[in-house]
Amino acid sequence: MSNDGNYKDLGINSPKELFNLETEVYKSKVKIEQSRALIEENRMMILSNYSSAFTGNRRMALSNTEEVYVNRITILDNMVSNSEPEADYIKIQKEKNRLEYTLHKANINAQTLEVSERMAAVNAELVKINRQIMETNKTIVEFNAVQIEANTKLLEGEKISENISPEEMKKEINSNKLFIIQIQSIIASLSDKVEKVFGKSSTNNENLMKNKDEIYTRRNEILENREAIERNKKRIETLME
Repeated sequence: MSNDGNYKDLGINSPKELFNLETEVYKSKVKIEQSRALIEENRMMILSNYSSAFTGNRRMALSNTEEVYVNRITILDNMVSNSEPEADYIKIQKEKNRLEYTLHKANINAQTLEVSERMAAVNAELVKINRQIMETNKTIVEFNAVQIEANTKLLEGEKISENISPEEMKKEINSNKLFIIQIQSIIASLSDKVEKVFGKSSTNNENLMKNKDEIYTRRNEILENREAIERNKKRIETLME
């Protein structure tokens, strides 16, 4: 405030205006941090779901596939043919079995490669995001350095009001006005964007929870397949006697 009590002389309309600007910036910060926390939770859940689905369920399911294949071959090997056509039919079924499983493996390879391609693209984007984070950190560090230098000069006894001309004073007032315009512009641009990011993060969280439930359901189905394989093994043992 100037000596005559007029805040406009300093480039602001009132102390309330400055207070409201600070309040809006902090509100945005809290919402952004809340969204960021949810994004981090989602990221950890993505990694957990990926590990459970790919490392856990995938390996269990592929193990079942191998045993089903072996069981089929064993069953066909122990079938007794009473004629040449029956023997040929069994031989055809063996070849069909090999081709069927080979085709299945080829399809799985294609799907796995597609996932790998998408993950490579995601990783490339994450590298860019990491670079952006680093650039933001650089901005913070440089800002802090400038402010530390200003504080040091004040501590060393430099008087900021000495020998300031009316032109320099006007320049500082205009600088304050520009700061206000810039702050208001950023607040306006962030308002809707913050809500959209938070909404998207919340939706992602809900979908991830659904994925986790589906992963557990799939694991139960894999274990049910496993039980059926074991039952067939016992029957195959009887067939081999």
